[in-house]
Amino acid sequence: MRNVFKRLNSKRRVLANDTGKYKPGEFGYWWTVIQGNEDIEGQVYRGDIDCEFNKLTSLKGAPRKVDGYFDCDRNKLTSLKGAPEYVAKSFTCSFNQLTTLEGAPEYVGGSFYCDNNKLTSLKGAPEEIRGEFYCKYNNLTFLIGAPRKVRGDFTCSFNQLTTLEGAPAYVGGNFYCGDNNIKFYPGYIKGRFYCDLSSVD
Repeated sequence: MRNVFKRLNSKRRVLANDTGKYKPGEFGYWWTVIQGNEDIEGQVYRGDIDCEFNKLTSLKGAPRKVDGYFDCDRNKLTSLKGAPEYVAKSFTCSFNQLTTLEGAPEYVGGSFYCDNNKLTSLKGAPEEIRGEFYCKYNNLTFLIGAPRKVRGDFTCSFNQLTTLEGAPAYVGGNFYCGDNNIKFYPGYIKGRFYCDLSSVD
């Protein structure tokens, strides 16, 4: 029986590869050819997807909706184009080469992690985050484009911020902006405001 499954999986990989729909480095290639799964591009996937550490350069072939978490960190992504529009739990795209969040999910039911990239803008981020939002260790000089509401912590430490313009109007947890050069305070923060090792006027 085990050999039968092996032959079926092998046949599925060959068929997916023969279509030429996806190229190496694309999510769809990793999902169908390397993992031997059926194509889920634009579909609803019920479960979690973890595609970290796979040298992905594109999210082409990803599902439209994920009823779990979606983790694509530690790849070689320069764009989130093709990412799911809806992620029921957390979305993680840390440790890539992103400069913008355009193409990110419109809805994230958990936390959003985009730290350790090359972000110069948060444009494309969801309007509301129901968990934490981490954008530390990037190249941000302002926060325009950030979610308007973050129910958990908001962390933008270790950037090149000179202003908090564009910061969320509401942060339900703590606000961290250490190691920057901040000149203006944010709006409403329910938790604590941490801006240690920053020059705040």
